[in-house]
Amino acid sequence: MQDVVIHIGLPKTATTFIQRLMSDKANYLGLEGYNAHYTIKLLYIYSDYSKGKSIREGVKRWSSSLTDFVQKNKLEGPVVISSEFFFAGELNGVPEFPLVENVRSDGSLLISKFLRTLSETLKYDFSIKVLLTIRNQPEWLASKYAQASPKIFGASQKDFENRMECFGKLSNKFWCNWGGVVKDLDEELGEKNVIVLCMEDIGENEFWRDLSFLFMGSEDQLKPVSKMTGNPIAVNKKRKSTTEWNLGQFQFGAHLAKKYQIVPGSHLHRFVVKLGNLLTRFGLGTDAGRDEMIYLSATAKYSCNNGCIEGNAWLEKRLNKDLSRLGYPKAIQ
Repeated sequence: MQDVVIHIGLPKTATTFIQRLMSDKANYLGLEGYNAHYTIKLLYIYSDYSKGKSIREGVKRWSSSLTDFVQKNKLEGPVVISSEFFFAGELNGVPEFPLVENVRSDGSLLISKFLRTLSETLKYDFSIKVLLTIRNQPEWLASKYAQASPKIFGASQKDFENRMECFGKLSNKFWCNWGGVVKDLDEELGEKNVIVLCMEDIGENEFWRDLSFLFMGSEDQLKPVSKMTGNPIAVNKKRKSTTEWNLGQFQFGAHLAKKYQIVPGSHLHRFVVKLGNLLTRFGLGTDAGRDEMIYLSATAKYSCNNGCIEGNAWLEKRLNKDLSRLGYPKAIQ
């Protein structure tokens, strides 16, 4: 039975870099590749699932199309699907950092349940394996804030620390408890089908050996040829240094669309974004009070640590790896 490897992110863990490295491979059907529509179609199916709709027929049609592609191209190794949007907050029912406005978080991790449903539906055609790439939580949250900064009015170091404090009070710390995420995936899919790689290891041979074997069925076919693997600043263009991130220019239209929770991609969303950009040209909706960059202060790190430590301790045993060496928060003995 042929493996379908689904790389579900996380976002901001060099996913685009990995996708571009794989983009010209015949078995790669993820974003940045020539046959990304297979991944996009699966995201649409996942969106239906998140809304409580039946996906059985949609999965069958997707499977049939994928089978035709595999046979036509005579693929024998794993087939790779890849998108960090499987972790979009809108599809998981959980507030996504940094756009968290209160301390309520009643959602649950839908992606693991969706993948189990997918696996059960495809069990006679394909075997599902999942790749999760992770990153130490303080840096991940800072990177997420920098990415979202164009939508944040008054983006600044103080605003970043305030949002980190709010995030630290969430009842469900979904977005920084990687141990909980992996445990959930293990329970739904089986531990042997869940592969976890740390972004911080991207410069190590072991990272590429594991990725090559998973994506290509060989340890020799996927090797990085870019200096980016040895330079974390280059992997993330918003990163100014090892501890600082540049903030993006404020976009009034994008801010309005996010503030009023307008569905991305809709006609209304495009109208609001264009209107906001037009108003900015006339001097409205400007933001003069924003900082140029943020950094990981002791206050910011403290806000997220309590939500990470317990899960990280479990994850260290699961991966047999000293995560504190890579910057993951760890309880002081």
